[in-house]
Amino acid sequence: MKKYGAFLFAAAVAAVFCGGCASGKTQKEETPKLVPDPAIPAGREHEAKAAAEKMALGMAEALKTGDFEKFDAVQPKFNGGMTKAAFTKRREALSRYFGNMTKAEYLGCLKQEQVNDYLWKFSFEAPAAEGSAAARRHEIIYWVRVGFAGGAPRVAGFGFYLH
Repeated sequence: MKKYGAFLFAAAVAAVFCGGCASGKTQKEETPKLVPDPAIPAGREHEAKAAAEKMALGMAEALKTGDFEKFDAVQPKFNGGMTKAAFTKRREALSRYFGNMTKAEYLGCLKQEQVNDYLWKFSFEAPAAEGSAAARRHEIIYWVRVGFAGGAPRVAGFGFYLH
């Protein structure tokens, strides 16, 4: 019986102490406010646009002139970057289908959650087809995706939007 008495006494003491912890006025815990990490930090949009512009205009110049070094100077080096042979092959394919690059025109920015997509219109012109007096003109969208990493703007992707 003594064993049960000691057990009941210990259980009663624990109930009193635990009951005291759960009863009474509780302080309302404040939930930490979630502050989204801005895709482009406030006041630094111009840096992101400058990074996109450097990439797009470098690409436009490289396409016009065939100068791989111009492209290589601005291309992001993720996944090793594009080789000269790959650049030449892609440029030749574009030229065959669209003609020669004539100009690049900034269109605007699409703001995404983590990055901004900057858009350019690249214009191409090919000689008139046999039996036609008019040159063939093509316009395609070129986009550059920029985000911030390590406190600096970084090109996260680029390419043509072909429809």
